[in-house]
Amino acid sequence: VSGQITTNGTVNINAGENITLKGDQISINEGFSVNPEAEFKAEIDPCVLSRTASSSEQINESENDFSFEYTLEKASTVQIEVLDHQGNKVHILELGELPEGKQVFDIPRQHLPKGAFIITVIMGNKRHFINFSNS
Repeated sequence: VSGQITTNGTVNINAGENITLKGDQISINEGFSVNPEAEFKAEIDPCVLSRTASSSEQINESENDFSFEYTLEKASTVQIEVLDHQGNKVHILELGELPEGKQVFDIPRQHLPKGAFIITVIMGNKRHFINFSNS
């Protein structure tokens, strides 16, 4: 995962290799080749740690769930990822295209790992990380 990925010169993905490039921007230039027996993906994935919750975002905890309130400046595709303390995705919630304005999502505690974890909120091309603990 990188902010910007640009290939330069000869790059060969050989048979049996499984390569995924993830970045904010990806440029594949002349000299790049993938063997038909290889697996290759390029994914646009915002990877800048934008910030934690700000004054326009509110986190509420109850005995049964976590609630996250935020405002979209414009209609955007929204996805929520829950990561364990090692960065592994343990829960993904695809909210799809949401309208501009105030939004709220709840995650039941039963769907969250015990101990420390991170909720990643992806709004369009921005990614926000929020640290939590579930005891």
